Amino acid sequence: MKDSLVSVIVPIFNTFRFLEKCVLSILRQSYKNLEVILIDDGSTDGSFLLCNQLLKKDSRIKVFHKQNGGLSSAKNFGLDHATGEYICFVDSDDWIEPNMIELLLDTMIKNNSDMAMCSFFMENETGEIYADCPKLENKTYLKNDALSLLNGPRQDRFVVSWNKLYKNSLFDDIRFPNKFHEDQWIVHKLLLKTNSVSTVSNLLYHYVVRENSIMQSKNPIIHLDDIDAIFDRIDTLNLYSLSTIAINSENALFETFKFYKEKFLNFANFNTHEFKAILTRANECRKYFKFCMANGKVYTKEEIKSRNKTYGFTLYEKIKLKHGKKLKTRWQKWKKKV
Repeated sequence: MKDSLVSVIVPIFNTFRFLEKCVLSILRQSYKNLEVILIDDGSTDGSFLLCNQLLKKDSRIKVFHKQNGGLSSAKNFGLDHATGEYICFVDSDDWIEPNMIELLLDTMIKNNSDMAMCSFFMENETGEIYADCPKLENKTYLKNDALSLLNGPRQDRFVVSWNKLYKNSLFDDIRFPNKFHEDQWIVHKLLLKTNSVSTVSNLLYHYVVRENSIMQSKNPIIHLDDIDAIFDRIDTLNLYSLSTIAINSENALFETFKFYKEKFLNFANFNTHEFKAILTRANECRKYFKFCMANGKVYTKEEIKSRNKTYGFTLYEKIKLKHGKKLKTRWQKWKKKV
């Protein structure tokens, strides 16, 4: 197993400035038996030509050019063409430490795990630390314990696809959906197929936060997909009779909706369709909250109060969401009338 082929999938869209550093960090891995699959997803910034130039550097590189279909489409294309026993995803604007793949693979073999994940840096384009990311433990979890990690603090460490090494077989019947936060939609499905999952404390992945990236989009409406993914997680866990883990997923739902609610209110420039979509998600959150209470989850009075507040919108907040920047002017006009 130590000489098994690892397929490294790199989805690419207009990341010319970062692409070479990313690919070189993969080629310089201490573990050498790799196939590096570069999927150019219709780039228009020179990434197309750079991919072809990188192809000449190393026989382990495979390059595919396709029409733009989005990040999920590119990842799925890579999965369809991967021949390795193991899979690793690296975003084309990120880079990895030289021993990342070797250490994750050794950990999986040592612990007979189906997946391994590492700690990571979050940094800006100049390499400065962007945010504090608590390290993972050096530990191996059985399936249900691994699923429970998705409900704990800083669940983002566990849901992303790029700080992990997987057995290829986990993806036999799983693909990324055409949604934002696509990793969040499949992580619970992947974990359900594992026997055990290992984590390592080593900081091995460099996640680069770019101002013009999709996740930094000014309109936060795209983050509704993140909330929907947790709905899907709860429904899926219930389907597998894992009700205890399912009702504890409300913790993640609460923290996620609370985080995005603030973004929604700060943006406050939504059209009618977007406004209704946000209120619909709030109603769905309340339904899941009531479902958890009805199925035995115990909340303190303070937790109940905070959830009722978070999952609801006051009249002022609704007006702010719908009218945004016009609110202040309308408010001033109304005051003059009265």
